[in-house]
Amino acid sequence: RFAGQYYAPELDVTWQIVADSTGLRAELRGRELAKLTPTHTDHFTSGQGTSLAFRRGRGNQVTGFSVQAGRVRNILFSRVP
Repeated sequence: RFAGQYYAPELDVTWQIVADSTGLRAELRGRELAKLTPTHTDHFTSGQGTSLAFRRGRGNQVTGFSVQAGRVRNILFSRVP
């Protein structure tokens, strides 16, 4: 339910969230950014100090996420259809 492409207009970048047998990971242009570890419902952290909070819309569908990393707060990524 989390896997897919997500775009952040503020950064003009697309992240790919990939689900595989080891869990979730984030990729940028085919290069792995981080393995995502769940902390609680719809929230994940990486070993690099980044946290993602997924957002849901109608029908409880994942619509995007916000990223926090160090001094960076609430960078919004929207799911690409």
